[in-house]
Amino acid sequence: MNNIPLFSVEIGRIETLFIKEFNMKFLKILVLPLIIFLSACDYDVELIDFESGETLKGGFNINSRLTWVELKDGTRLEGKYVEIRNNDSFSFGNSTGTLTGSTTGSIFSGSKFGTFNSLSTSSLNTFSTSTTIGNTSIGYAILRNPDTKVMMEVVVIANLDNSGMGEARTNDGKTYKVMF
Repeated sequence: MNNIPLFSVEIGRIETLFIKEFNMKFLKILVLPLIIFLSACDYDVELIDFESGETLKGGFNINSRLTWVELKDGTRLEGKYVEIRNNDSFSFGNSTGTLTGSTTGSIFSGSKFGTFNSLSTSSLNTFSTSTTIGNTSIGYAILRNPDTKVMMEVVVIANLDNSGMGEARTNDGKTYKVMF
């Protein structure tokens, strides 16, 4: 016969249920918003044919670097883009100096009266750095679809806020202005 009291088995079962319930709450509270945030980094792109005025829609995701364009016939061209950022600027500086101050005052206590002069000198030394980020970057992608021979080359200049402009061309000769 097993000598384990009945309530210790029940406590173990309750603890197991609590851990499972906690894990589900953890997934819902922390992981789900993270997934939504990461998938919400999609940006819309418009490609405009300057000759015909035809507009194509597309987009890109800054996390996966996936970019895509949907052609008028419904074909979706996809590819990953590469980004070349301009150099960030970095500067630093140093300054030294001396501060001098004087104070003059009067003291009156009971029947005594006096004056005083005080002179103080202190030196200072500061060092500062500055980094500028947010220069423009150049993006490049080749988009394709394995079911078609049409490919597209895209070159853009992007700002830190992921807005930008550029040009795209297909291997069948069409040229588009790109805005996002």
